[in-house]
Amino acid sequence: PLQAGQQWLGYLRNLHAPHIILITNPALAQKQGWQFRDYLAMGLHHIAGTSDGLQVFSYAIENYQPKRDWLNSRFWANPENYDKYRW
Repeated sequence: PLQAGQQWLGYLRNLHAPHIILITNPALAQKQGWQFRDYLAMGLHHIAGTSDGLQVFSYAIENYQPKRDWLNSRFWANPENYDKYRW
């Protein structure tokens, strides 16, 4: 079922596995309440669909949050400006 599957995948993802490969049969998964958006909501990326109707998803912690340009010391920590300006 959807809720039990989400709890199990979340448990694996958060505590045990930095990488997950999930192969699913969409027809059987829909009977259990799963939709495509449920996989994406779990942080999984759709990799491929096979010729026999299966779908392949992956999760990798290093690709979960893309590196942002603004998230660096150039924009946040400016030690050269300490004690020069009063905010």
